[in-house]
Amino acid sequence: MNSATASRLLVLATNPESNSRSRIRRNTLGSLLWSMWLRFPHRIRRRLYRFLFFFSRPSCSVLKLPFGLYAKVGGDSVLQEALSLQFVADCTTIPVPQVLDLISADSVIMLMSHVHGMPVSSLDTLTEEQQTLIADTLRDWLNQLQYLRSPHGRVLCGYLGGSFTSYRIHRTCFVGPFQSQNRFHEHPCCAITSSHDPKVSSLAAIIRQKRYDISFVHGNVSPENVLINNKGIPIGLIGWECSAWMPSYWDLTAGSWSARGRMGETVWSHILIRCLPQYTDELIVDKELCKTYSTY
Repeated sequence: MNSATASRLLVLATNPESNSRSRIRRNTLGSLLWSMWLRFPHRIRRRLYRFLFFFSRPSCSVLKLPFGLYAKVGGDSVLQEALSLQFVADCTTIPVPQVLDLISADSVIMLMSHVHGMPVSSLDTLTEEQQTLIADTLRDWLNQLQYLRSPHGRVLCGYLGGSFTSYRIHRTCFVGPFQSQNRFHEHPCCAITSSHDPKVSSLAAIIRQKRYDISFVHGNVSPENVLINNKGIPIGLIGWECSAWMPSYWDLTAGSWSARGRMGETVWSHILIRCLPQYTDELIVDKELCKTYSTY
């Protein structure tokens, strides 16, 4: 990613006026002090953050730092995730981590706020009432994303128009961009072969004649990434590294895949179906594809 794009991301991430939650807090003492801190040279800020890393606790792909801060370190994927978070915060009411700082040098450091709550995956079981609470809130969040239209036409791509991360397609490599949904459906992760159930193959041939909206997706709506309060109500959506411009069914199929092979897989799929019931056929096809496709 070029330096101009990195600078754009840095301005978005550190400008208090560019984030809806920042606007709410801009007159507090904490936000004023943080604005002053962001005026320090990035070399000084980077050194402090790296010092804090010594006191961090790994939490999946995120570093949990002192003072309720979280950090991600990486390359272009972290830059793109930062811009995606900013975009979602500006255009929806979905509670997401706030990007507090973004430094691009030898590596990219994204500093984020803490989103309170515990992941759905921390619960052993979900009651019917809890499933309903989760589905009702997630339906609103995912529908908000469905209304966000791509500035890149019919191309399936990352936020900036290039490659992106998708654990459903490949766990370790960037994928795409795909010039059209038909090109995407020709990819091995979507390709129907003679080894698949003939009835599902026929269903795939029918539904792939649809022209799907290309909308913004989270890309990994898993039980780990949905945070709930002690009443079971979702209060945060984290883990936006797989966000992209994809067909509008993608959050159902990729989200269901995220719970594959684990206890509660059927329950999680059922919750997501209640959020996006119009894409049930697409989920049937995807589950058949997953029988033969490896993401490694």
